[in-house]
Amino acid sequence: MRNVKNEQTGVVEKQFGGTLISISDKILKNSNGKEYKVATVEFEDINEKVQRCTALVYEGNYSKGIEEGETYLCTATPTEQGVIVKMSHLTYNGDRATPDMFGMDVVEKGSADPVKQANTAFETAE
Repeated sequence: MRNVKNEQTGVVEKQFGGTLISISDKILKNSNGKEYKVATVEFEDINEKVQRCTALVYEGNYSKGIEEGETYLCTATPTEQGVIVKMSHLTYNGDRATPDMFGMDVVEKGSADPVKQANTAFETAE
């Protein structure tokens, strides 16, 4: 899971991968007139416990084609009424790589930014 600031509302949301378990055939409309369906998604919470919850899937997403069993990008938004989860049609590609995924607990200062390092791969001795 990762924190993402919603630029329109200023609210910090959580993005995560949710596996689509099922989706309703019934089409609903929200107060803005946008059509959506209710789905059930499964995901690992921040404590690595598997959870299931409902998610809204807007017409702009379910119309692109989604499959049960596939993992999609989901966004959890805190509201006064609780948390609302929205599921996208985009498959979830995972979180950004972190040093501990590769056993790189300590990164030496100056060596972690490849842009600032000279590219000597094509230099030849004269």
